[in-house]
Amino acid sequence: LGWTYRDEGEMAGYNRPLIDPLVERLLIDAIIRINPSVDTEAQSKQAVQVLRRAMGHPDRLEANRDTLSLLREGATLVLNPGETATTVQFIASEPHRQHLNDFTATNQYRVQGVRQCRDDTVLLINGIPLVVAEYKSHLTSGKDWREAIRQLHRYQREAPLMLTPNVFCVAADEHE
Repeated sequence: LGWTYRDEGEMAGYNRPLIDPLVERLLIDAIIRINPSVDTEAQSKQAVQVLRRAMGHPDRLEANRDTLSLLREGATLVLNPGETATTVQFIASEPHRQHLNDFTATNQYRVQGVRQCRDDTVLLINGIPLVVAEYKSHLTSGKDWREAIRQLHRYQREAPLMLTPNVFCVAADEHE
């Protein structure tokens, strides 16, 4: 379906600090690829900083709202001094341009907050974690999907930055 599976080893190759939920290298490259007006890595990093500022808002709900707004609408930036501002997109959402995005599926995605959290499955678009899934096995652990929900809530408390760009979460077991 266009998703690339990258295991823990491949993801480690991007040298992402565990405190950072973004895979910056994927994001910088994607911004350059999908925005004709972004010519340099420095310009791309300018857009990444705007996204990071939104994600870092102290009110977690406001951070999520602002981040998702940037992902939908883009960031308005002056890329070169003296030029007019332009909108920089983080995700190419138009159907005819979606091939410009990087779609990554990975597992055991670690993020360090107050404690380290390890998400079972994460779907990232252009290095931005948008979907988090937690799975439980009633057969092996005696725990069902409700335990996965509790775990997601714990992640929200212990590593909130991971869920800031989150679009939705999945909690599942063998039956539900």
